[in-house]
This record gives sequence, structure tokens and C-alpha cells, in this order.
Amino acid sequence: MRLPVCLITVCQECGSTNMSKTVVLKCPWLAAEGLSAKVLQWLVTEGQTVAIDQDIMLMQLDQEEFLLPASEDGVVQSLLVEPGDWIEPDQELAIIEIKID
Repeated sequence: MRLPVCLITVCQECGSTNMSKTVVLKCPWLAAEGLSAKVLQWLVTEGQTVAIDQDIMLMQLDQEEFLLPASEDGVVQSLLVEPGDWIEPDQELAIIEIKID
């Protein structure tokens, strides 16, 4: 099963020929559901290009495993949680840079 992710725009950067924005991935729906989630495995690495709907993380909720997909095309800048970590509802999970044409 795939779970939703929330993107929070952090900043925008203008270059000479392109523009990008940096977004933070979070799972705020955990609070509404009263759930906690455990990171089992990252399916991507820092610096890797990801496509929309590409599975990026395997997590565990209530003894079941779920996949977390990317909701944007971009490049993974930073993975902020480690396998074995428990995720809080507003915890930052990863930072992705998105190019804007």
C-alpha cells in the first residue's frame, strides 16, 4: 500500500538560467490517524534523481509495511531520518530540490 506525503516549500533559488525550489517531505496525517511509523529502509540515496510516484521509503505502521512515494520530480538533497527511527507527525523526513522551468 502507498501512503501520502506532504511537501512543504522551504525556499526558492534563482540561477542564471533556471530556478528551483527546495521542499521538505513530512507525514502530518500520522497525527490525525493517531499512528506512529517506523522507517524500515530508504529506497533512494542522497543525490539521486527521483520521479513522481517513485517509491522512496519503506515504513511500518501497525505491523504492516507501506511504501512512501515521491510526490514531485526532483533530486534528493538530504535524508533526515535513519532506518529504525520512529517518525513523528511533523518530523522532516527528506529534502528534495525541484527544478522549475
